[in-house]
Amino acid sequence: MTNATTPSVKIVDIGGTAHTLKFNFGMARLAEQELGVSLMSAFRENSAAMNTISAVWWAALQANHPMSREAADELIDAAGLEQVTTWLVEGLGQYFGGGKASPEGAPGNAPKTGQTHP
Repeated sequence: MTNATTPSVKIVDIGGTAHTLKFNFGMARLAEQELGVSLMSAFRENSAAMNTISAVWWAALQANHPMSREAADELIDAAGLEQVTTWLVEGLGQYFGGGKASPEGAPGNAPKTGQTHP
């Protein structure tokens, strides 16, 4: 049996401070607990809903930077929603893609307008 998920870490800079995002089972479980639905369902049903982005961002920070959702949301404002979403898409893609880019339809891998996947 192969492992379909590969834990990964992403270090991001917000205002000159490094923040480590951890994408693993614990992060996914924490995000699901916060959202009340599975992570896969949250992305499939809500696409980029603000609550989904906030919960996943907060969960990805907790291993190395324990903080409240409100504090995590302030970091979203400081970094920019588009940038945070990109970091989450990349991290979730690596985790759920087994260390590779996610297949089309996986969390955070929606094609951009005018782009196609090979």
